[in-house]
Amino acid sequence: MKHIKQFSAMNSLLESNESLSFKDDVQDFCESNLTYLLDEGMKVSIHRYVVSQRLSVVLSFGKGNRNTGGMRWDDIKDYIIPFLIRLKKEYQVLPYQEKNDDELQFKVEITSSRIDYITCKIDDVIKSNIDFLFKRARLQLYDVNYLAFYVKDNIEK
Repeated sequence: MKHIKQFSAMNSLLESNESLSFKDDVQDFCESNLTYLLDEGMKVSIHRYVVSQRLSVVLSFGKGNRNTGGMRWDDIKDYIIPFLIRLKKEYQVLPYQEKNDDELQFKVEITSSRIDYITCKIDDVIKSNIDFLFKRARLQLYDVNYLAFYVKDNIEK
């Protein structure tokens, strides 16, 4: 019985290291594919939601936190679109809202008192259909504060 408990404890430790490793892999994937934007001040934050088995990935383009400053869509889209193509091939991207397919959320700060959120499908961003959304709302004139999405975690409940 003593060895069974030790095996069980060791197995749990290996599983937790494996899930931590997966989170680190996602972090490394984001950082290695967006090196230029990291050099320009972008930050990558990843949070684990064990109950829903997902990782929240937030690419913050603000200065210091995700509520101040940002980068123009026209300045970052040539880096973000290839990143999203590779992301979809490597990981299972989950809906930002339960009812939709794989999607992202952009936060765009119009003024210090007005913020818009745009939720759209990854494929629309990849096909540059998002340019239409940004132009229609004249959002290309404003800074994107962050881009957020979920990735399926590899841990078991």
